[in-house]
Amino acid sequence: MTNSDRRQAWEKLVNTGELDRKKINSTVASWWSRSYELGANPYQPEPQTLLSQEELEERRLFRREMMECLDPVLDNLIDTLSGNPYVISVADDQGYILEVRGDPESVEQSKAILMVPGANHLEKYLGNNPVGTALYQKEPVYIQGGEHYCLAMKGWTTVGVPIHDRRGLIIGAVGLATPSRLASTHIFLTAVFAIQSVESRLTVGTNPEMEGIREHFFRRSNLFITVLDQDGRIRDFNRPFSAVSGRPREEIIGKYVWDVWYGGKIFNDQGEYLATSLESLKTGRYIRGREFSLKDHKGTLRWFIIDSFPLYDGEGHITGSMSILEDITEQKYLENEIYRSEKLATLGQLAASLAHEIRNPLTVIQGFVQMMETHFGDPSMKEYVPLIMDELQRVNRLLNDFLLFAKPSAPQMIPSDLRDMAGSVIEFMKGEAARRNCRLSLVNGDAPMVAEVDPQQIRQVLVNLIQNAIDASKDGQEVRIVMDTDDPRYWMIRVEDDGHGIQKEHLSKVFDPFFTTKENGTGLGLYAVHRIIENHRGQVRAISRDDEGTVIEIRLPRFLQPEA
Repeated sequence: MTNSDRRQAWEKLVNTGELDRKKINSTVASWWSRSYELGANPYQPEPQTLLSQEELEERRLFRREMMECLDPVLDNLIDTLSGNPYVISVADDQGYILEVRGDPESVEQSKAILMVPGANHLEKYLGNNPVGTALYQKEPVYIQGGEHYCLAMKGWTTVGVPIHDRRGLIIGAVGLATPSRLASTHIFLTAVFAIQSVESRLTVGTNPEMEGIREHFFRRSNLFITVLDQDGRIRDFNRPFSAVSGRPREEIIGKYVWDVWYGGKIFNDQGEYLATSLESLKTGRYIRGREFSLKDHKGTLRWFIIDSFPLYDGEGHITGSMSILEDITEQKYLENEIYRSEKLATLGQLAASLAHEIRNPLTVIQGFVQMMETHFGDPSMKEYVPLIMDELQRVNRLLNDFLLFAKPSAPQMIPSDLRDMAGSVIEFMKGEAARRNCRLSLVNGDAPMVAEVDPQQIRQVLVNLIQNAIDASKDGQEVRIVMDTDDPRYWMIRVEDDGHGIQKEHLSKVFDPFFTTKENGTGLGLYAVHRIIENHRGQVRAISRDDEGTVIEIRLPRFLQPEA
């Protein structure tokens, strides 16, 4: 469902009364149909007489217990959301707004959608909205900007959560709203957990319905979610995050977060918390949009954007923290590739220009040296001329290599079995490995892996990578070439060693030309690997940690042979 499709469906509904359900999902369709049937004004909130101050105070007094329980929770929510635009509204069970809190600018802007004390937010006045829809559906709702029926609300993303009393009856609702351009998925769970803590005070124990809603969202979400208790132990985590750890729940639940992910360290060398979730727990701060990386159980470096916020009980005490992570590994990889491609394109142009500029005077010098050899009879001069010519030829060969670096040859693609190529390269490299007292092994090398590649160039890639792995290995260690068929789009080849690894500050530079940590290295080996794989429409990345070995992972598009 695109924004354009949704807008077209909305315009058709408000202008003709017909709803094009093919362009919107079923939930939005039900919201809009109900809003239209109730007669909500799609262009402007329905003008109405607000409650008088006396009527408002009377309703607040009637829901005094709910308001008293909400006070510490709302105070903590405000602290959590500090520095971000937001509006929090509290309504009774008839949809009347009893209280509004938020940063001054957002509160002022929200008056355009009648988010003021005394206004009624049932759906017949505002269409689908956090308070009215939560009260109607009797469950939490999450409404993104363009999904609102009322035009004035389309700039906001909102969350609404109903509040139950000890009998399980709905006595009110809490709504959160933030400008859509700054909305974050964490606000749904923030609201649900906050209201659950209120209901814990209104009832003895947790409301089963609210607990079921929380569990449903927690288990079904595609985000990576983890919950810590007040001591920093992992209290819960969902299926996506379990896939990152690769360990059974019983090995993680109850363990300290720093023992599971950070080798027992709480702080880094600068004295900062290693785990953002722990920092949020200890400081009580909501941390939003922080970028960090960690290795999953396969040793693959994964990048995430994390939101972390503290959790409170009904008394306003911190009881733990929750972290919600979004995997941005592929995005990070693509950003690095774009940056690298732009940089290398500029460098290639410079290299070609420089090589041609050097070659022009070099040709002139060679010509005059040859004339000297022909026309001068001094025997001593003739002794030096061949040496000069040899050195000039050497410079010329270097320039040819430089031009090849600037404009590598296009691959000659043919269907080839990557498994066979890996096996033949291993046989070729066994002598070098034995000389260095290193073992080579092929892992999962049984199934065919046919891809459309330039065999000579791919063999060159494997030779370079295996040679690097041998150079990095210590006496008696093993280099593994792992053939991986799990990805439906790519064949993957990983060259793994257990050597000294790559320092963190060097990891982003290993594919740059002329970068090397070897005493006699040229810095063109991994650059050549990168260019070849790039020309094959593939991907290559380095995964490493200092003193823990290195993995170079290659992904090549699968080649599907035509049916006979």
